[in-house]
Amino acid sequence: MNQISWTLHNFRHLLKTSIAHKDLSTGKALHAFYFKSLVPPSTYLSNHFVLLYSKCRRLSAARAAFDLTRHPNVFSFNALIAAYAKESHINDAHNLFDQIPEPDIVSYNTLIFAYADRGDTGPALSLFDEARRSGLGIDGFTLSAAVTASSNNVGLIRLLHCFAICSGLDSFVSLEPLNATPYVILSNIYAAAGRWQDMAAIRRLMRDRGVKKKPGCSWIEVDRRTHVFVAEDASHPMIKEIHGYLEEMLEKIKWAGYVPDVRWALVKDGGDIGQREMEMKLGHHSEKLAVAFGLMSTKEGEPILVLKNLRICGDCHNAFKFISEITKREITVRDTHRFHCFKEGRCSCGDYW
Repeated sequence: MNQISWTLHNFRHLLKTSIAHKDLSTGKALHAFYFKSLVPPSTYLSNHFVLLYSKCRRLSAARAAFDLTRHPNVFSFNALIAAYAKESHINDAHNLFDQIPEPDIVSYNTLIFAYADRGDTGPALSLFDEARRSGLGIDGFTLSAAVTASSNNVGLIRLLHCFAICSGLDSFVSLEPLNATPYVILSNIYAAAGRWQDMAAIRRLMRDRGVKKKPGCSWIEVDRRTHVFVAEDASHPMIKEIHGYLEEMLEKIKWAGYVPDVRWALVKDGGDIGQREMEMKLGHHSEKLAVAFGLMSTKEGEPILVLKNLRICGDCHNAFKFISEITKREITVRDTHRFHCFKEGRCSCGDYW
């Protein structure tokens, strides 16, 4: 490698490629070159080494790279805070947050989401209020995190709804009619508060304007073949058998104590929406379809792995705990946040996802 004519452009390109592909070996070699001062030191490059180690889940190395940064900026702090938060090291994340000379809205959003993931409503809403009073400018991500943290408190949800209206989030729907973010946030607020008709109206507005959010899908590999499912999927050749298996399984786990959380139902527009219809929609979520197919198509006692392109739904998370207990199977779901290993009625995330 030392015979290559290094340029700053080449170095940056290789470093970014290493981060994108989580290539720890190449990244460490680049870091060695950086330490030997063969490349001029800069906060920009140091930040990228923090990102590299964070993505490769090497927290101690990420911290070391941060500590060796000569002039850390807010991006330096945010990168390491996000790494701590992703690995559920919430105290380390908050301690680092307190050291930022001037935190920005990304700093607040990252930490608020970390607390919301753990179900720690108090610290999350305290940070939300601090961000609001600081005048940084609350964005959709901040509000979404606060909604997540308040999901079990209807009173707080109503206050957040008032805040969303007062801060112009509903106006934002009109100003950027093709941006799905404000629609989704308002829809989630209404769902958490049990205001199904308002939620349906938002979804109807999305449909009428042709606004589409990123569709959720889950997939599982069985016998070297990948099977992909989307919510309310009807395309799989075994879909009737999958639905039948799910209905039977859902009845069993209800007897074991499972209660469907209809706030997670993918309710669309129009009409009165009954409990039964919402429960059916919950049963057709992509991750439930994939898990059901996996259980049906593998040997008894064999663990299964499902991957999802979005965060796992709260109701599915609860259902899989019961299913793992009843079937005596280990069910792992990898979503955009972490691995969830369901075994004997529990999840490895400790219900902080």
